[in-house]
Amino acid sequence: MSDLNRFRVMDRDSIAELHFANLKSPQYAANNVLLQLVREGHVERYTHFQPYVYFPSDSNIKKSSQKIPHFLTILNTYKEISQHGKFEMFQVEPKYGSKGLAEPDIVCIFRRTPFFIEVQKTCILRKANAGEARSL
Repeated sequence: MSDLNRFRVMDRDSIAELHFANLKSPQYAANNVLLQLVREGHVERYTHFQPYVYFPSDSNIKKSSQKIPHFLTILNTYKEISQHGKFEMFQVEPKYGSKGLAEPDIVCIFRRTPFFIEVQKTCILRKANAGEARSL
């Protein structure tokens, strides 16, 4: 449940990978545990994604929110970096005071080095002005 609270939304395959990888059938085990948690009201399931995605029961994210893919990308970033070692700290969208201060998607400490990470799902293109370098 702590990872579900941290990432705000998780897909079944990620839950299986992070918490049931040591079992013979991680997805089967994850399905059984998640079904029980849904029945007991601890988590909510949204079936418009494949695999299904899960939220903490007290989540304020709308089940049709455009932020769901963003949070899943943050989760995938966590999984990818985790392949290279353990995090000393990993926070999702921490708030540092009033509006206008840094609002990174991820703040983490990895291999004793702090990182602010911005996860971008879309490609933003803009027309360069005369004399301005173009970059992607």
